Amino acid sequence: MALLGREFIAAPDSSKRQIVFKWPDTNIRKFSRCIVEPDAVAVFTSQGQVMGTLLGGQHQLDAKELPFLGMFVDWATAGNAFKAELYFVGIREFPNLRFGGRLDEVQDPQTGLIVTLRTFGEYAMHVIDAPRLILNLVGTVDVTNNDAITAWVTQQLLKVTRTTVTTQLMSGAWPILGLSVHSPEIEIAAMQAANRELADYGIAITKLGNLDIN
Repeated sequence: MALLGREFIAAPDSSKRQIVFKWPDTNIRKFSRCIVEPDAVAVFTSQGQVMGTLLGGQHQLDAKELPFLGMFVDWATAGNAFKAELYFVGIREFPNLRFGGRLDEVQDPQTGLIVTLRTFGEYAMHVIDAPRLILNLVGTVDVTNNDAITAWVTQQLLKVTRTTVTTQLMSGAWPILGLSVHSPEIEIAAMQAANRELADYGIAITKLGNLDIN
């Protein structure tokens, strides 16, 4: 057991900027020490269910200390390992994320012009519920880097921005020409709507700015 006790499990330094790092081995030795950074959460899953989480600190993986581990003891190893998927999730703010793309083709009620609107901006995101993120999103995307998660968040931002802008344009409340005047209103409305969409996935947009619609 002394040999097993010297094994450490932690997200590598190369993954520090990742939102999610998946531990590559599903056979986790009993009495290993799991090191969780202060700005991260470790999430253990088995067969599509979250079995337990660990906050920042150093934890010995022993069912006596962490009872939830007893639910996935690997008896094929004579009880010397746990069979589970382990994810390290960063819970700090991830800033300076860019998004952009096509919104829609709309007709300006005032001028009759039909134009294609595109938007660009920056946002910051924060994981508010790591288990929800793992169960509802991460299980369906590649987490070797942040691209799959941020691309999905971008899609949600574009969708709610499209709804916000086109609703105001088609009602005649806003003109297409000079639309940038309403950027602060668009940012507030889009962020609120995006966070309603993202809540089920454990993510929140904390900042949305430098929004440009042209």
